[in-house]
Amino acid sequence: MASAGDAVAPPAETEADDPAAVLFTSGSTGPAKGVCYTHAIFDAQVEALKRIFSFQPGEVDLAAFPLFSLFDGALGMTTVIPDLDPGKPAACDPARVAEAARVWNCTSATGSPAIWRKVFGDCAARGEQLPAMQRLLTFGAPIPLSFIDVVQQVLPAGEVYTPYGATESLPVACISGREVREETAERTREGAGTCVGWPDLEVRILPITDEVIVDMAGVTPLPAGEIGEICVAGPVVTEQYDALPEATARAKIVEEPAAGLAGGLADGGRIWHRMGDLGYLDERGRLWFCGRKAERLLTVKGPIYTEPVEGMFNAWTDIGRCALVGPGPAGAQRAVLIVEGTAKAAQAALRARILATGQVEEVLFRDALPVDTRHNAKIHRLSLKKELDAKTGIGRGR
Repeated sequence: MASAGDAVAPPAETEADDPAAVLFTSGSTGPAKGVCYTHAIFDAQVEALKRIFSFQPGEVDLAAFPLFSLFDGALGMTTVIPDLDPGKPAACDPARVAEAARVWNCTSATGSPAIWRKVFGDCAARGEQLPAMQRLLTFGAPIPLSFIDVVQQVLPAGEVYTPYGATESLPVACISGREVREETAERTREGAGTCVGWPDLEVRILPITDEVIVDMAGVTPLPAGEIGEICVAGPVVTEQYDALPEATARAKIVEEPAAGLAGGLADGGRIWHRMGDLGYLDERGRLWFCGRKAERLLTVKGPIYTEPVEGMFNAWTDIGRCALVGPGPAGAQRAVLIVEGTAKAAQAALRARILATGQVEEVLFRDALPVDTRHNAKIHRLSLKKELDAKTGIGRGR
């Protein structure tokens, strides 16, 4: 244990492109992959967080996602880690988390929506507020529109933000609860998807393909309003996975250098990262999320994207959370909506209302939807599809 008289080890001398860490993806739509970070990427992330959220030295962060505490030190902030199991964030005791925020006068909080839905819901039910908190950052999955109103009750001087990004590129964009309430919520209810805000990087929307794209030559980005794969470039974009050259080839696109183009590779080119997410840019340049590419439905009538459909139904007051899955082979998948936590007595009426919209072909109910272990918020739609395929004999050679 260090004491006041111990010698202080000098900091290591590093270059911007030196390896700094290998961080793993959540593995929500496939095996977790190690992402190679350099010191330059961490520096760029710190600067982006300062710019987007106006973090100030001396603030106190309630890091319900403990890894965010690594940024707190670089931002000059004090970290408070609440009493919860990081591997089971949805199982937290909301009263204990709120108590930590009050006792330490936390000005900021970060973590999964699975945590904050419980914490802020509990505070609202008790009529309690967190007056010192200026901002709540929730990430890992889109949050329901109703949650934004709850946050407003609990944070009289604060705001909720939903940063969008991935381990391979973070942050990409961000939107505030106020902008959602005033400008985008109604469009989400109508099936437009979820607006994730103003990009902090260069964004291109590429035609959807599962094939490798070697370089940007000959790739024409889609115009505003057309759904495609979200692709980003900038100082926080990582260049490769650790010891996974095939995964790197599927996710990265090289853009050869042009006159005046700042490079991200040794030869002067730069890297674009394919997010694996689908979305579009609206007429104002904001980015909208429409779901994971691997989870899109390929039906006889064409593709269906998860987030626009789920966003419509998640806005219903009698639906807490739902998942759109497509059992069946590609090109003949059926649109099935699985709804979480509906009492048996209410299921028949709710099923009839959902089917009457014409958005899906079948409605099923489950006590709980399978989610990722990191945030307890990303729904494992592919495992749900696998279950349905097994029940109908699809995938067993029939």
